[in-house]
Amino acid sequence: MDYLTTPLPRRSIFHKATQRYQESGYKIDGYAEVTTKYSDFHAAVEQFLLECNVKREDDKQTSLFEGGGIS
Repeated sequence: MDYLTTPLPRRSIFHKATQRYQESGYKIDGYAEVTTKYSDFHAAVEQFLLECNVKREDDKQTSLFEGGGIS
């Protein structure tokens, strides 16, 4: 299976560390929410970079992964 080109399941989710889960003894990333912000691997990475406020110094970089998708 090619994880870089295979579409994600219809309902994509993201895991989020929450104080409530930490204090309750649950796994730190056990909390998850459904999202429509991405539907494939490359879009998920882009969303991750956006939400974590990661800035690229070189805007000419076309891809972090072979095959493109991140520009």
